[in-house]
Amino acid sequence: MMNHLEGALKRRTPASPAGKLIVAGFQKSIAASEIKSGPRSSEGSFNVIQAVRACLQSEPAAAVVVAQVLQERMSEFGTGDLVALVAAPNANPEGRPQGLFTTLEKLPAQQREELTDVLFKVYRQELIKRMNAEKGEDQALVDTIIDLTKLRSPGAGWKPLGKVPPAERTWRFVSFDPLTEKDRMHPREKKRFRDIQLPDELKGWHAPDYDDSKWNQGGAPVGTGDFKQGGASFRNKSDWGKGEFLVMRTTFEVDALDCDSYRLSILARQGFRVFLNGHEIHTYVWWKDMPHYRPIVLGAGEVKYLRKGTNVLAAYGNVEFDNRTQAPCGQMDLCIEGLKKSDLQ
Repeated sequence: MMNHLEGALKRRTPASPAGKLIVAGFQKSIAASEIKSGPRSSEGSFNVIQAVRACLQSEPAAAVVVAQVLQERMSEFGTGDLVALVAAPNANPEGRPQGLFTTLEKLPAQQREELTDVLFKVYRQELIKRMNAEKGEDQALVDTIIDLTKLRSPGAGWKPLGKVPPAERTWRFVSFDPLTEKDRMHPREKKRFRDIQLPDELKGWHAPDYDDSKWNQGGAPVGTGDFKQGGASFRNKSDWGKGEFLVMRTTFEVDALDCDSYRLSILARQGFRVFLNGHEIHTYVWWKDMPHYRPIVLGAGEVKYLRKGTNVLAAYGNVEFDNRTQAPCGQMDLCIEGLKKSDLQ
């Protein structure tokens, strides 16, 4: 039924008599759809979320009314559903969220300000209350609160550790190819990340005291080829080199370790291993078609390797090859960020 109504709305436009009836029906559905308590609550929530998205997509000007209607029912929604209704972009960096937040850019100035006010004063406070009450780290919830806080305080949120900003850091890096036949892989293979035998001179390459003075140096991203999808891409600042694999290292200075949470932020075309002060803190073995800085929250087992003073961050990764031309494509950049939840209150 939802698909049928959306199709009819596209054919008749929201301003037509039939379109106005359909939009009004969506709004009534948002206010009146039953959300049962217990195991079946997700069914009612799903129906409301779909009606909200259909309404906002067809008639963005209804966003303030929709937000106010949902405000009256806020306690009926689970935290995940409320996050989905807000649809803040950083809570879903790989997808295309659609909800109240993403409607802001479609509104004229006065309506945008009204919706911003509701999101910041009402939805943000409700989500903060839930964050403080819940145990554990719901990353989508935290990122939604950050996006809502930035509506009024643009500087809020995760901040890179280190005195020198990541964009200005110098990396040392070197690329290389597999040495043995058993480590080689056909260029057409998509999933390429693997551990291979390293050249002798790279033994202990991720250790803090390793001498990387003979490596190439430059800014990151370090890359080759054009890693992009749609309109998303990041310019390479340093050339990867001719090898399939890359190792790279940098340092950053930390004065205090007083954040509530820490995370890795990484841009990578294929899989990777990341080391902090000689200790492996994350491994990913698949690939990514969407170029973006992926957030990976670090647990206590990884954070314990952070220290005041000089820290060494190192990464190992590889390129993939175009199926038609066999041209390589690879890109890597990373940093560690911290968050103080008091900044979001």
